[in-house]
Amino acid sequence: MKKDFEVEGVDHIGIVTDGSPNLFSLLKDVLGLSFLGTEKISDQKTEVSVFRSGCNSSLELLEPMSIDSVVARYREKNQKGIHHLALRVKGLELAIAYLVSKGIVMIDAKPRLGHGGSKIAFIHPRYTSGILIELVEK
Repeated sequence: MKKDFEVEGVDHIGIVTDGSPNLFSLLKDVLGLSFLGTEKISDQKTEVSVFRSGCNSSLELLEPMSIDSVVARYREKNQKGIHHLALRVKGLELAIAYLVSKGIVMIDAKPRLGHGGSKIAFIHPRYTSGILIELVEK
């Protein structure tokens, strides 16, 4: 199968926090990153606070909305830290099909809705040296 999609760059880094306002304050008040707002992603039971950096990528602070969310389970196991790396792509459906054709297992066989109306799909971390990689199409 031919690679008919394009990876445009890093879209964001998702960070699970410990609920403390320290990182939020550091990013906004000390480092001066633009705070774009907070959004609740109901189907993922996660609240996302987005900060834009000058290089057209962002940092997303992830907070669980429920004890049974993926973010809550991550925080229980790892406490806090980098949860995932997101790559911006053009042609998400084509990217998924291409990766599957190469034997890569996807967590999401079809795109689902992410924050800001974007389409997202995750690659299973067993194929990425344990790093959770999200593909994002705006």
